[in-house]
Amino acid sequence: MPDAVPLRLIREMNSIVIAPEEQFPVLTHAPVIEAVLELRCRRDSLWEESAVTTMLKEHLPDFSIESLAGTKMEWKVQLGQEPEHSSEELGWVGVLMRTADKKEIVRVERDMVVFSQLAPYPGWDVFSNRAIRYWGVVAPDDVSCEFARIGMRYINRIELTGPTVDLEEYLVAAPKLPLDLELPFVDFLHRETIGVPGYDYVVQLTRTIQQTETEQGRGLGLIIDIDVATTKPWSGTLVELHARLNEMRWLKNKTFFGSLTQNAKSLLA
Repeated sequence: MPDAVPLRLIREMNSIVIAPEEQFPVLTHAPVIEAVLELRCRRDSLWEESAVTTMLKEHLPDFSIESLAGTKMEWKVQLGQEPEHSSEELGWVGVLMRTADKKEIVRVERDMVVFSQLAPYPGWDVFSNRAIRYWGVVAPDDVSCEFARIGMRYINRIELTGPTVDLEEYLVAAPKLPLDLELPFVDFLHRETIGVPGYDYVVQLTRTIQQTETEQGRGLGLIIDIDVATTKPWSGTLVELHARLNEMRWLKNKTFFGSLTQNAKSLLA
């Protein structure tokens, strides 16, 4: 039996260098149907419904504001007995804000801001600047913050033609049927979790097929869902946060473009 490869050597072989300055193709037909940025940070500032709502209306007048109530639910299961269910109303926990066209959605809670941008995607600079602006409105006095989690998620849908498709024409690592089983794919769901040695990030890549009914008939879309998140708490200023988001964007782009064949890229060019 050969000697085991030291863990240190494995890490060195698999390490990468994140290069946020790397340029990626500019897509004429960007497939992003939703981009999400989540910032979780413990804050000790005043958190009271009327004060927070008034402040948000003043700084973000283009958004409608809906109050959110929280509920704590518990299930108690014991052998030989019926499960017991209990719930506790937590009262006001935050707000959900939307622009008039419902393309921008911001969820604000005491320790969390989640910004969702629906299609059409305006590009990275606009998206990231909006997200940090909304965070700055909610936490204006936090020059530096201890972020418990930073998450970035991009859901992409690539429209495919025909009632059936050959996934190998679009995906670099397409799913394959067992040998000698010549049957068509009805559906597939493939999820991978990717570590990033040397950095406190993790990438989750989910690929699936989505069928929808359109005026022209049944549509078929290839869904590529990429979620990049931090794995450890991180402390920094808004300027440093921008730099970290650029690293996460690089991971997202490498995952996206590295998943597609040239034929798939040509559909988006």
